Order: sequence, then structure tokens, then C-alpha cells
Amino acid sequence: MRALSVSEFLKGTNDVLASVPALVEGELSGFALRQERWAFFSLKDEESVVECFMPAWKLRHEVADGMLVRVAGVPQVYAKSGRFRIVVEAMEPVGEGSLKRAFELLKQKLEREGLFAAERKRTLPRFPATIGLIASRESAAYSDFIRILNNRWGGVRVLVQDVAVQGEGAAGDICAALRYWVSHPHSLPLPVGEGEKRGGRHHVVPDVLVLIRGGGSLEDLQAFNAEEVARAIFASPIPVVVGVGHERDVSIADLVADVRASTPSNAAERVVPDRRDVANEVDASVEHTVMRLGMLVRERRSAIDRFLLRGGAFAQQRRQWVDARAVEMRSRATALHQQLAVRMEAAVRTVHNLNPTRLLKRGYSMTFVRGVLVRSALTVQPGDALETTCADGTVSSVVT
Repeated sequence: MRALSVSEFLKGTNDVLASVPALVEGELSGFALRQERWAFFSLKDEESVVECFMPAWKLRHEVADGMLVRVAGVPQVYAKSGRFRIVVEAMEPVGEGSLKRAFELLKQKLEREGLFAAERKRTLPRFPATIGLIASRESAAYSDFIRILNNRWGGVRVLVQDVAVQGEGAAGDICAALRYWVSHPHSLPLPVGEGEKRGGRHHVVPDVLVLIRGGGSLEDLQAFNAEEVARAIFASPIPVVVGVGHERDVSIADLVADVRASTPSNAAERVVPDRRDVANEVDASVEHTVMRLGMLVRERRSAIDRFLLRGGAFAQQRRQWVDARAVEMRSRATALHQQLAVRMEAAVRTVHNLNPTRLLKRGYSMTFVRGVLVRSALTVQPGDALETTCADGTVSSVVT
């Protein structure tokens, strides 16, 4: 048997160790960053300790000594010192205590950087034409959002990015969806009657982005406490609304969003108005206009009365003329009020009748390709995946 050099022995040992992936839990100890590039630390339990090393850019959570963490990596003997260690590929807090500690550490870091500052948060458009929705299509949160959106206003175009909202890869999915709308403006068919050629299209960028998911444990919501998701929300040029979990749940994504909604249902309430409130505002505006006209007429009449005390026949004629104009103005104001009321009532009735859910209940269906409503057979190609929504569910199919 040939004797091996030290380098040969360690290389052979590491080749064997590389085939044994490590998944280890332990208490974090001696955590240190060197040159902002490398992280060195140990994991320990009651009886043993093992050294660990990982590139700093792979850290996805804020950590501190004393936290219980789980690492995934490869065991290795470091050739220069002969010391055994784990080369870590990923690390995450374990247990509610450690998750809360990681949450607080990241919250403090981002707050110092100004990501939560109130002065940088943007107001939402009152009447958005297009909403970019980031959610899991299979979730109750998605169904609740769409239902409340249509009940309150209706007629809003909703472009959906179907993402994982829990588990490995969820944070990456959400970040990609947040960036998608700007780098890939959505292509939609031009409306009929605009004088464009059949098959013409135009690009649409949402007026607001909405990120939602239902409730869950602190561990379930980790994707929304990831630093990369917080920075993607902060970097979005489009205002972002976040509605995650129940009212008591507060995530890092909630804190950095332009608007925080307490639940997915509340997110729908925050992005569109209630049609009844809008109708009441129009009525109040018309009534205020009529009242101001009345005040103006009374002021002019008082001026004429004062003039009559000093005038003669000409003044009397002017008084009669003003009275006639006052009657005419009141008549016109009343007619205007009635016309606006009729038009508003007709508009509300039209929006209500255009509510897609009413059509679905009458036996119709809606077919989507990549989240866009199919309005013409010319807009789909063989191999496209279709989703057909009926009143009682969704059917998936492929164009042949």
C-alpha cells in the first residue's frame, strides 16, 4: 500500500465527506463576519461543538449568538489547519424564540436604513384600472380578495402572478413576481372600436401591486420576513399593498409596504372604493353646488333690495329681472341634480351588471391564458395553458 501525502489524504477524506450532506441543528456561538464576506461560527449542544463556515452573501436571516439554528452543508477537513468543519450552504432559525429574535434583528437593521420611513410611503390611486396580484391561486386569500374586490367596485383588471407563499423557494418566487411587472409590461388586446388593426395589442403596467396570503404560524410566514422580499418591495416603482395573515400578524413585508392591510380581505378594501360611497359623494357634491347657488342668489337679491331703497322704476325693473334669473337658476340647478342622480344610478347599475360573477352564475365562463382574459381565439397559440373559471370552480386545459 502506497503511503499518501498529507494533501492527498485530506483530499480523499473530503471527497468521501462530500457524499454525506449535513443537516445539523444547534445553538449558534461565536458568530463573526470577516471582511463582510465570510461568516465563521460554531454550533453546539450540551455535549459537543462543531465549527462552521459560510459565505456571507448566503445568509438569508439576521442571526445572533444563542439562537437555535439549522444548517445545511457539507462536512470538510480544512487543509491548512487540519480542523474539521461544516461548509454551510444555508442557515435558518429554528423554533419560535429564534424566529422572533431573527425578526427583531432584521426589523432593527431595516429601520436604521429607512425602509420603514413614513415619508417614503406612497399613496394609492383612488380608482386603479389595473391591479397586479401576487398570491397563490389555490388559497382562500386569493378567492376572498377577488370576491370582495368585485363586490365593492368591479370592472378592475386583475393580473395575477401565481407564487408559492410558504416553504423553500417562496421568498424567491415573491421577489421575482415583484420585479416582473416592470421588466415585463403585460401585453393585452386593444379594445374593439379604437381604429386599430385586428389583433393589435398594448402594454399595461399595474397601478398598484398587492401581495397577500392567509394566516399561519411564525414559521409559515417566514417568506414575508425575508430580507430579500423586504428589499424587493422597497425597490418597486409601483406602490405595494401587503395583506398577510390575520390582523394580529405583522411581518417585515407589512412594515416596508406603502400600505399595510390587516388581512387579504382588507387589502381588497384598501385598493378600491365602495361604489355606494362614491354615489353618496356625488350626491353630496351636487347638493353642495345647489346650496352655493342659492346663497349666491340671496346675496344678489339683498344687493338689489338695498339698491331699491335708493332707486326708482329702473331699480324695480332690475329687481324683477334678478327674480326671473333666480327662478331660472334654481330650475336649472334642480334639473342638473336630477340628471346627475339618474346618470350615477345608471352607472352603478351598469357596473353591477358587468360584475363577472353575475355572468358566471348564469352559465357563462371566463378563460384566461397567463392571467389574461381570452377575448379572441387569435390571442392564443397551440400549447398555451388555459384556465377556465366557472361559477363553481376552475378547469385547466391546453390549446391543441
